[in-house]
Amino acid sequence: MQIMDAAGWEEFRLDTLEEMARYVFPFTTPISRPVEPERGYAWGTGNYLRDDDNVWLVTNEHVARPARHESLSHLPKLNDDYVRVESPFHCHPWPDDLAIARLSEATVPANEKILSTSHLDNEYQPVEHELLFWLGYPGSTATRHESITEANKRYSWFGSLETLAVPVVSQQLIDWPDGLPDDYKPDSHILVHYRAHGQRGRGVPDAEAPNPHGMSGSFLWDTKRVACWRSGKEWSPQYARVCGVVWTTFANPDMIVATPIQQLRGLMDVNSSVTGRPTAT
Repeated sequence: MQIMDAAGWEEFRLDTLEEMARYVFPFTTPISRPVEPERGYAWGTGNYLRDDDNVWLVTNEHVARPARHESLSHLPKLNDDYVRVESPFHCHPWPDDLAIARLSEATVPANEKILSTSHLDNEYQPVEHELLFWLGYPGSTATRHESITEANKRYSWFGSLETLAVPVVSQQLIDWPDGLPDDYKPDSHILVHYRAHGQRGRGVPDAEAPNPHGMSGSFLWDTKRVACWRSGKEWSPQYARVCGVVWTTFANPDMIVATPIQQLRGLMDVNSSVTGRPTAT
């Protein structure tokens, strides 16, 4: 196997970022939360997933939680109006932090915006040093360690909510850090580097990363890029598979936390033939 130098690795990483961003973007949606009838703000990230005859909006339980007493909305058509999530969310709370809502026929996006369960890995199993990817919608203009305020929060007016889809490529944090709460466990959670500064693209200076609030609910993808390179196989983003769901962040060390994909598969299996009220809240 050929050894890759630093410059080669950087090109390898940036190419993966660009290819994955183009591939994943159509399957994602910002989720908004209302403030008043004609005003709302960016709240989280969702993903469209088909299971048999059902199309689901997939996100985090803490993103879905306000739907108990107010409306949440998603964006099935780019540059169109947000539509309300009409069905109740089926939820797995801590330590999974997962939620799915069945979409009505009128609010289902076009087929090319919907993932199938074949895009989900059976379990979290990237090869060592694999490139992991997520794309989410930050809820503010704040940088990585800047506080979120009313001034930098992304608000909508009369159905128009400008959101910026941010793609990130990173790697798993292998050594479990000291100082995490005892209820975070290596068999229940995935830790991924999310540093305060990063390269935005070729020939572009490093910049501060965005505050990840609002990126909760993003799918974490095992790109399979390193796996293909090691085996001498030409890579395409179509080889990538969802390996987890992003749901929280830490500042020391700089990282995000995700739930392994097998937990989402379990939630889908339980609810694929269920209608009505959520199974857990």
